[in-house]
Amino acid sequence: MELERFDAKRPEAAAELEAVVIGVGIQAVEWRALRAFQAEVERATSTHWIEAGTVDNALGYLRLLQERGSLCVGLIGAGLGEREVLRFVRSLAGRGRSAAVVVLAGRQDEELVTAALAASACDFLNIHELDVDCLVRSIRLAAEVARGAREAEARTVVERDLEERFSAVWDLVDDGLLLVDEQRFIRRYNRAAKRLLGLSDADLDGAPFGSLRWESSADGAGGLAGLSAREIPAMFERPDGSRIRLGVRVRVFHRRVVPGGRLRAVVLRDRSETPAHQELLADAQQFAGIGRHLAGAAHDANNLLTPLLGYCDLLLAGLPPGSHLERYATEVERSARRAADLLRRLLEQSRARPLEMRPVLADHAVTEIAGLLRSLVGSPVEISSSLGAPELAVALREGQIEQVVLNLAANSRDAMPRGGRLEIRTFAENGSLWVLEVVDTGSGIPPENMDRLFDPSFTSKASGKGTGLGLWIVRSIVQEAGGRVRISSLPGRGTTVRIELPATPASPGTAPIQGTFEETGKTLPIEPLPAG
Repeated sequence: MELERFDAKRPEAAAELEAVVIGVGIQAVEWRALRAFQAEVERATSTHWIEAGTVDNALGYLRLLQERGSLCVGLIGAGLGEREVLRFVRSLAGRGRSAAVVVLAGRQDEELVTAALAASACDFLNIHELDVDCLVRSIRLAAEVARGAREAEARTVVERDLEERFSAVWDLVDDGLLLVDEQRFIRRYNRAAKRLLGLSDADLDGAPFGSLRWESSADGAGGLAGLSAREIPAMFERPDGSRIRLGVRVRVFHRRVVPGGRLRAVVLRDRSETPAHQELLADAQQFAGIGRHLAGAAHDANNLLTPLLGYCDLLLAGLPPGSHLERYATEVERSARRAADLLRRLLEQSRARPLEMRPVLADHAVTEIAGLLRSLVGSPVEISSSLGAPELAVALREGQIEQVVLNLAANSRDAMPRGGRLEIRTFAENGSLWVLEVVDTGSGIPPENMDRLFDPSFTSKASGKGTGLGLWIVRSIVQEAGGRVRISSLPGRGTTVRIELPATPASPGTAPIQGTFEETGKTLPIEPLPAG
């Protein structure tokens, strides 16, 4: 059978076949012996045969075919000599690719065949004893070997890829990680474990888990067996004599490759107090003290407001209806009642019984505090309003809208000690946001202070003039409601604070109420400030 020469212009011919047989070094007399089996062998093995004149040509064909995903079988004649046959066999074996070699030899080539099989040839054929069955069997065997090699190589690539991903994540974890085998020897560890324990590779690689200097329940082999996914505190002594407090958790999993084999993944978390932790604890204790003080002050102030409201009622009963004095007294009473409501909310918060968040008509809530806002900012400041979203509601606790507006207005007032303009405007954005903008023409915010505006311990005001809690309270309220705060300012030109809150359906039966502030002085348009 004459072997068809390889045609690089017909890659689809090889791609559709089960395997491609590349013949190299086969003599003319051997073709005549093979020709009688051509049709039957190709049909039985689903192969296509091509001819390569030399070993180098055959290796080139193999490379091209394997790049296209074809299984390849090399059929090499012993007439090439032991050196070339072994070079061909070893080249395929060394590459680990999807190919296998069958040696076609005579009776006198026994030593060559033995050497080729030792070099990983998969089979040999005796040219003097050829028949259809042995030829089909040998080629099928070689194709199966090639297929197995390709699948093994694919698995190796996948495993290598998984190992690389695992190693990357393993070393990125901040917690210490150890893998401990069934005999409780450490088989793997990450960088964080070395850092936390203060140990080197030589100290950890293959070391018994119990040999580490544990000073609590994690010590010894029995201690490891008793650990679980629940974190257990442990103390570890480093080689330099220092001690570190750790939280230890263990997860046991079974290895399918090793019957009955188990691995334990040990997680080590640093539980020692750092300066940052101590600072956070000090801040928490400070705010806890402030909270207790505010709760006591709220209780006392509420007692003081009770007679004030009583005297307001007596005063209103004796004033002529519709007079200016009645209007002023009414405003005093309204402010006192709002102060009493604020104090009541503070007391409820201190008792861990926060008010329920419910839909509030935001524009109406802003309108309700018009008089209180006027008295808060004082006469030197001109106030104007533009409330453009009377139908929108936002989910907040009772009084929080008023709290946000009053805090922002107080900051604007402090930025305008000699007077200026304050504009409060609301509008809907995309139908899903209620937007509040508080714009002033004050002194603005220095750029170096922009990053610290929401720090509760920071204030740019003189001692006794402010606490720095106003913007912190505003942001806390807005974030709890799922919104955000944006601040833009230019020194000497003023500040714009923008509050965005998600709109929510209003409660049934609640009608939108639109109102405006009682404006004072001449109202001028205020352009929004660029971000700064």
